[in-house]
Amino acid sequence: VRIFLDTAFWLAHEAGRPDLAEEVLLCAQVENPYNYQIQLDRGRVFLMEKKIAKAKSAFNAGLAFWPGREKADTYETLDGKARLLLFLALIHEAEANRTEAISCLREILRIFPKRTAVRDRIKDLEEGKEPSLLASRILGDMIEHDRDKITGEHCKHPGEE
Repeated sequence: VRIFLDTAFWLAHEAGRPDLAEEVLLCAQVENPYNYQIQLDRGRVFLMEKKIAKAKSAFNAGLAFWPGREKADTYETLDGKARLLLFLALIHEAEANRTEAISCLREILRIFPKRTAVRDRIKDLEEGKEPSLLASRILGDMIEHDRDKITGEHCKHPGEE
């Protein structure tokens, strides 16, 4: 699975070919049925392409497939579920569906109770406040962070050009 995911990631970000990344991920899904990680990456590729409905569908499929063949109690697997939920929460929030966003965020908090930023976001949404960071901005930052992983930008130290 890792080879498929890495290949798709490179195609989408470095080569600028999200269409080919999607083909790789579809092949990966055929070879590895019910793998939530593949759906997580499909959703991220769809977000890059601004295909929000398809992204939401992929993230929901990822939740349906979770944990797949992975152990459900490992940090990595739990974090994968939390990432699926976070993407869905942000999409729901951007679509002004606060109830669904809050539901996803509460599930993250159930898994990782110490994630105070999630708790704060829930509180803001429940009170009808606009969170300090808009969902659309966070989604954009997450996609940019993905690109930085490939280019090595995230490895730069403060003050480096």
